[in-house]
Amino acid sequence: MWRKNLIGMVMLLMSLAACTQAIQTPPVDRKTPLPGWYDPRVLTPTPVQENNLPPDSSFFPPAVLAARQLLAVSLGLDETAISVIRVEAADWPDGCLGLGAEEEACTEEIVPGYLVGLQAGDQFFEFRTDLEGGRIRPVPAVQEAAVAAARRHLAERLSLAMPAEAVLVEALAAEWQDSCLGLPQAGEECQPEVINGFRVVFAVQGLQYIYHTNGDGSQLRQAGVKSADDGQSYLILISGSQGEDCRIIQVGLGGLSDGACGSVLEGRSFVNLQRPLELAEWIRQFASFQMETPYGWLSFQGRGTGQPAVEEGRALAAWAGLAAAEVRAGQPADQYRLLLWQRSGGIAGFCDTLEIYESGWAYAADCKSTPPASRGSLRLSADQLKMLYNWADQFAPFDARRSDGVTDGFEYSLNWYGRGDGQVSSSQKEDVLNFAAEIFSQIQP
Repeated sequence: MWRKNLIGMVMLLMSLAACTQAIQTPPVDRKTPLPGWYDPRVLTPTPVQENNLPPDSSFFPPAVLAARQLLAVSLGLDETAISVIRVEAADWPDGCLGLGAEEEACTEEIVPGYLVGLQAGDQFFEFRTDLEGGRIRPVPAVQEAAVAAARRHLAERLSLAMPAEAVLVEALAAEWQDSCLGLPQAGEECQPEVINGFRVVFAVQGLQYIYHTNGDGSQLRQAGVKSADDGQSYLILISGSQGEDCRIIQVGLGGLSDGACGSVLEGRSFVNLQRPLELAEWIRQFASFQMETPYGWLSFQGRGTGQPAVEEGRALAAWAGLAAAEVRAGQPADQYRLLLWQRSGGIAGFCDTLEIYESGWAYAADCKSTPPASRGSLRLSADQLKMLYNWADQFAPFDARRSDGVTDGFEYSLNWYGRGDGQVSSSQKEDVLNFAAEIFSQIQP
């Protein structure tokens, strides 16, 4: 009961702090791209007219209708075939609406107008206009290609029914200073070079997903996630007893704070840029809940409708502990790893690895490169977690090996880092090997 009361007090203080922070947040310069990892103190507003725009043409300003008419003529379509999917007020920096050609003379003035998003079939278009529609400029196609590539990637990652569910918030030109688009992975060597591209932001269910791309979208990287409720904490984990070993972990999309109960919590940014993306997936899926877990009392503020299984609550609490351990040490927290699986050989000389953590996340990599190149990740289902945790609580650490036993076949190895003290049988080793192979095949079919 004392931990529930402590949760309530922490959440009240958080809400008061968030109100103060919101008042002090400076206005955003929408024309200035943010290189590298985003500053969680700066909030990009989500368009207020982004979904379910009325079909009635009289609802839209004349400039929006003029942009739709211009696109319909250029595509040879009837205007009714063009959907208005976004309208946002904007101030353009010059008489060319910020889209002047290299030798074009643009008047120096601030032009109020609109950013208009249009859809024709499965194609997306953006136009900049003034208030009356007398000046209309299409956003260059190269930006459209980068936006479309990032939108497809996000739609696949979030399993969206339609890519259009990812609403474009902004696409700003940017100069990335290295081959990693300003977002190096752990241990990755980035070559210094200037790459012209875009910083693209989409909104999905109140969360904003940030991408860095090159000019045509053939290279892109996810930079992170932020929320319209800047600075909000979505997860609180209280571990230990009411005495000196009581600790609090408080996690938001920009990082986390942790410390002893009753003390000032120390805030830190995530070490692994995958963490805010993982947290965002939980936020989208689960409704708010509280749960006692093996790692402490968990309070979670979700935006979805799903109710977590006991195993999923345990995974989320373990994830919080993993993220906190990473920021304290400044490096991966291998003590939360349960399984390391490797497959090597084959005609093509494959080298694949899979790591599964107590957090319920599995990560695949190509170990032929140095450092290993990521090949994707997967959040385990409740049934998979139940099986994993049963083994974790039961089996002591062990190693296992297996071979296809044929020319150009595969060799398999497994390192198990269980928390139990039970000895594993040969058939149980095979079960764990098969489990790992199945998870890998779900990430890399």
